Amino acid sequence: EGEPTSPRWWRYWMRVFALALDASAESPLFGGAWMVAPVPAGAARDAPHYPTNPADGLAGPPPLLHDAARLSLFAPLRRDDWQAGWGDAQMTMGALWPLRRLSAPEASRVKAWRKHARGGTLPPIVVWYVSVLGAFILIDGHDRLQAALSEGTDARFLAVWPARCASDEPIARAVASLAHASRHAPHARQVAIEQRLQSATTHPRIGGRTRVWPMRGGASQWRSEVDDELRRHRGLDEDDVAFLRVGR
Repeated sequence: EGEPTSPRWWRYWMRVFALALDASAESPLFGGAWMVAPVPAGAARDAPHYPTNPADGLAGPPPLLHDAARLSLFAPLRRDDWQAGWGDAQMTMGALWPLRRLSAPEASRVKAWRKHARGGTLPPIVVWYVSVLGAFILIDGHDRLQAALSEGTDARFLAVWPARCASDEPIARAVASLAHASRHAPHARQVAIEQRLQSATTHPRIGGRTRVWPMRGGASQWRSEVDDELRRHRGLDEDDVAFLRVGR
């Protein structure tokens, strides 16, 4: 619906993917408020750096997404070498990580999506912003991304993330006003309600809120899974993976 990248087009795909994520048995969604919105993509040189204090900045809105082209190489493991500058870390936020290896450019599904990429009708790629990592996880669209990369076209990204807000009061007030206006809604009142909803949902303190759970089996289970994964990827530099075996 609508021309690609138009507001109507984005609203259509936001509804499609929000409903699909809600219905999926493998959905990453958990209880609470979630945001869904387009996220810009660009070069790593334009991405913001990690804050020196992780509590300051990681809970904000998603940063610029970058490093999408690297996914065609699929390195199974990568270490971020942190460096500190004047009051800030020099590692960039916003890298994109896949859940699996991208399909080959000539795979049948990718070839079908490549026609859409050439025609400008490729649906957006869905990513999850994980604030504790300051990075994006590709949760739907591995083949669509490969199609865009193969055709040299720009991929469009739709991000979902669990939201946090300084206060739920603005949203509560807007919802209460909306319920009242539904009973008698002259045009002026509708405009006022829309403005309050827009103000509430674009609150500057709305940002990421990563949730974690204890791992069953604890540290021993973690080390066992790490060893299994490392055995699958022989040839890795031992110095690069030693940090994963902390606690041995």
